[in-house]
Amino acid sequence: MMDRFNFYDIYGDVLPGTLLLGIFWLPFGLTTMSLPSSEISSTLLLLVLAYIAGHLIQMVALMVAPIMVRDTNNKKRTRSSVILDDDNTVFGEVFKERLGKLIADAFDLAIIGKNEEAIHNRETAFYQARSYLLLVKNAGYVEQYEGLYALMRGFAFAFFVGCAYLVGWGLSFHWSTRWSFCRSELSMGEAAWLVSMASIAGALVATGFTVYYEYWRRPANKQDRDLLEAKKKSSYVWIGICMLFFMAGLGYFLGTWKPAPGRIEFFLWIAIPLGLISGFRCLQAYREWAERFAEAVWRDFSASYKLDPKTPTDGAHTHEAGGTGSHVHAEVPKPEPSPEQGGGQA
Repeated sequence: MMDRFNFYDIYGDVLPGTLLLGIFWLPFGLTTMSLPSSEISSTLLLLVLAYIAGHLIQMVALMVAPIMVRDTNNKKRTRSSVILDDDNTVFGEVFKERLGKLIADAFDLAIIGKNEEAIHNRETAFYQARSYLLLVKNAGYVEQYEGLYALMRGFAFAFFVGCAYLVGWGLSFHWSTRWSFCRSELSMGEAAWLVSMASIAGALVATGFTVYYEYWRRPANKQDRDLLEAKKKSSYVWIGICMLFFMAGLGYFLGTWKPAPGRIEFFLWIAIPLGLISGFRCLQAYREWAERFAEAVWRDFSASYKLDPKTPTDGAHTHEAGGTGSHVHAEVPKPEPSPEQGGGQA
């Protein structure tokens, strides 16, 4: 397992999970005015918890965060596809034409043009170009950008979940838990219990739908595939909403179970808008790094394939004599999408 623990696990899971645990610890730290334990056993446990928390965050963030962007025809497509449109100015016309020739020579795929086949081929060509960069060990910037956009996406949702938790703590200063079964109205504590239980039930139901959609056979028709993806995304959105309500309830109960001194209330309410601002800023940074990732794959492939005409000899590519250069067949392995990093697509 440790052999597979890599750069993406740290950026995509451990660091966002650590941020979320830090927000969870904030009220207790302000109360005791002390730092977490520095013992090795405690540190290892926190790393494991951070990895699990970050992984759960990324599972939801991957589906909720906008992976697709809208083109000029208001259709949702991947960033790597949109930047190759004729009316997109990220790359110049000369570069697009040259890239199209290199992709056609390498993978026998046409990606430049307005026809549906060229647009459809871009996703396949993008994966294969990324695989080529990894095989020739020229994916330094690509991996860096991919790790950074996974990090920013995880940070954004860690801030949002953490803010919901702090809202619960803030409410606990003003409405203490009072059990009142004789009256018809609900006390604050009873309402918090109902919200928490409903959130857990809702998350379980939404998770059931998510598992059901995940095991559906992928439809051959594009319209059916889009409908399935929309249903899958909707189930993850409900999981995210239930998670926010549950965290607010958890913060409320921790605040009433271990009452904090009133002097920290100000700092908690200040931390909430700061956390929301940071979350939206990280979400914007996620979009920016995702765009840079898509640009880097096309740009670095163009430079690498031209400057290094020798194909790898590990069986993934085939060298053909008698041409103007080496020919990389389309059987370059397509990397398996990673739930944590969005499958390397942008």
